Amino acid sequence: MMKQPGNKRGIGGFTLIEVLVATVILVTAVLGLAQVSVATNQLHSTGLEKAAAIHAVERELAAVAATNFTTITATHDTRGFSVTLPGMVNAALRSIKGDADGLPGTIRITAPTGDPAHLLEIRVVIDWQGRHGPQHYERTIRLSSLGAAS
Repeated sequence: MMKQPGNKRGIGGFTLIEVLVATVILVTAVLGLAQVSVATNQLHSTGLEKAAAIHAVERELAAVAATNFTTITATHDTRGFSVTLPGMVNAALRSIKGDADGLPGTIRITAPTGDPAHLLEIRVVIDWQGRHGPQHYERTIRLSSLGAAS
């Protein structure tokens, strides 16, 4: 009497279905991690853009405040400026399409009391084309002729 081969179920290993399911799960996990990496990179870039904008606004406000009060309006009003990162030469931010001067930053100076000899309001605005569409940052300060650099 010839022996019939026994049930091979007892031999260790994976079936084709098990391998395919494990592969699908692994691929899904890797793609999920890749998406997290892309999102993190985009957030980092957005943070760098915002940091560049804040740095540029502070730099421009310091330049205005260091100017002789009587010449602030003539020197800085409606002046555009580019935005660079510290230590970099190339512009860090692109102006919004259709911007008249092609520069993302603008300084606007007004006299809130109507008398520019005593009080000026300096508004520094940056509008740029960011990774997630148009972005905006601004800061406003007031300078008095009594406390300004002469």
